[in-house]
Amino acid sequence: MQELIQSPPRERGDEIHGAATPILCLVQAFTDLGLFDDDLDLCAAAALQHLGRELDAMHTKNDVHHDGLATSEQEPPAGQPHVQWSSRHVSVIVKPPGWSVFTSTDVMVGAKHLVSWVQAKSRQPIVRDRQADYGFVHRLDRNTSGSLLVAQSYEGYFAAKLEFNARRVTKQYVALCEGHFPKDLRMLSFPLLTVESSPGTFRSLVDEAGQHARTEVLRVAHLRDASREAWSLLILRLHTGRTHQIRAHCSALGHPLAADQAYGGKSLASCKRMPPAG
Repeated sequence: MQELIQSPPRERGDEIHGAATPILCLVQAFTDLGLFDDDLDLCAAAALQHLGRELDAMHTKNDVHHDGLATSEQEPPAGQPHVQWSSRHVSVIVKPPGWSVFTSTDVMVGAKHLVSWVQAKSRQPIVRDRQADYGFVHRLDRNTSGSLLVAQSYEGYFAAKLEFNARRVTKQYVALCEGHFPKDLRMLSFPLLTVESSPGTFRSLVDEAGQHARTEVLRVAHLRDASREAWSLLILRLHTGRTHQIRAHCSALGHPLAADQAYGGKSLASCKRMPPAG
């Protein structure tokens, strides 16, 4: 990595991405094996910072400053994303349900894409760079709401990816599922295999041939709706980031998420207000 830092500047962006990708892969592999120590952390951080600054310099001509995402004091319109926090290098966007992060696998008519929303509000080069996932450090499913980290510089992007790949980011979710989820079940460790169920549409299945996947169950509350149907409110923490991990794990236990018909859930039409189950 030291040789990478001392080498002459690269002339093309894909060369820089090509140098950063194996570093991030090694960080994740060493972390999963319990071998990622402070020395490796410092080396990886220095190398990624160097590569990020190279890309930022490459995309900045004549020291022109590009406007990034900015917070607003006004209340955002219902159902619209908004910037919760922003700095020079990264921003936090609150994603409402019904918005896809990327456009490549979502061909639904009238679909709303967060990439387009970000590109309309930021002139930073990274939000138009497919190789850098348009600045998005991670993703959320279309019908999942929550916070997303979006980079405003390549230096910020690689720094954030390092934190994710080193498993230093806590990803916690609140989910409503069908039935009364077991209160004594604390870790779901079913391997998940991602398959293409139809052109451009992917889903995950519990399969021994799949990737290791771990979902921690932090809290469980049992509920009943007006029709006395059983539901559970869960607080979950992801230890891996597989496609549709929570949806697939809950479905495999016979407790699909509310209205998640792709994974065996039923309509949420009758689920309005639910007091705690007695």
